[in-house]
Amino acid sequence: MTDREKAIKGLEKIAEFFKARGDMAVGGGKMLLLSWMRAAEDAIALLKAQEQVINDMYSRYEGLCKEIRVKYESDDVCGLCQYDGAYVGDSGDWMNECPGFGTNDCFCMKNSVRKMCGQPLIEEP
Repeated sequence: MTDREKAIKGLEKIAEFFKARGDMAVGGGKMLLLSWMRAAEDAIALLKAQEQVINDMYSRYEGLCKEIRVKYESDDVCGLCQYDGAYVGDSGDWMNECPGFGTNDCFCMKNSVRKMCGQPLIEEP
């Protein structure tokens, strides 16, 4: 669960609490509790909207990286790929190579970028 999802869950509990107390309260206290409930609901809506924007931008970014790799056969984006290898010593040999490098159909966003964007992580083999 991402921090954003935890915040949404917490705010949902707070909103429920204020609603339950507001239903039992009278007068100005009721109005105050219900206004706090609406503020929590507004915050939830904002967080969900932000999450959607982040997910959309991540999808576009990953799609662009894949397009660069496949369409232009460029390895400029390989540093962002989960399968990017490291050089071994002075020989210049690869320590490992991604599964589809030869076909240019290999790009998969790194877990560090996925985590930063709140996306599911790729399990290591």
